[in-house]
Amino acid sequence: MATNLALDHVFPGSGEPIKKAAVTRALQEFIARLELHCEAA
Repeated sequence: MATNLALDHVFPGSGEPIKKAAVTRALQEFIARLELHCEAA
């Protein structure tokens, strides 16, 4: 829910494709950070 609110703030009145792309990018970055953290541990 918070993610949708944040995206609405960043992309006011934007369409779903933009939101989906933003969420996908955020997830990819999050996963990349997790993988780096796991390798360092």
